[in-house]
Amino acid sequence: MKTDLQTEFRLHTTILRLFLITVVFCFTLIFVDVYAQESERDPVVWRVSFEGNEAFRDRELRNVIASLPPPVTKKMIGRTADYFFSTDEVRRDAIRIERFYQRRGFHLVEVSFDVEEMSKPWRKQVTFRISEGDPLRIAKSTIVIDADEDVEDELINYRDFRRLSANHS
Repeated sequence: MKTDLQTEFRLHTTILRLFLITVVFCFTLIFVDVYAQESERDPVVWRVSFEGNEAFRDRELRNVIASLPPPVTKKMIGRTADYFFSTDEVRRDAIRIERFYQRRGFHLVEVSFDVEEMSKPWRKQVTFRISEGDPLRIAKSTIVIDADEDVEDELINYRDFRRLSANHS
């Protein structure tokens, strides 16, 4: 009787060991597959930040660039394929930021960028470094009309000219 119990116990422990080995093997395969998928993923813009911008908020500059990170909800469900990282696009974004500043009077602006890998190699953090420089300011201007007196009087009497000269001091 003792031998029957021992034999049955050995059979159960052997089955349990085989089951545990199978479970560990399956998890190993799944982990290796997931890890392989992680390392083969296309890079994604995960975070964008700006440094040195004092004249314009981050939100305004985000409206200028094309390389945007996915919203938190898409990060949570893993739908980030539309937010792929491209070095060329980030370069174009730096040019877009420069032009944005230049159109607003910051003609000496310089923009550079850094790209860093995050916790996972396919996640990229893009940091734009902005040196704004001093904006161009027009302190004073004058309007000079070089024409006959009749033409000058006619121009001065136009409503648009009066409005322009009132705002142009």
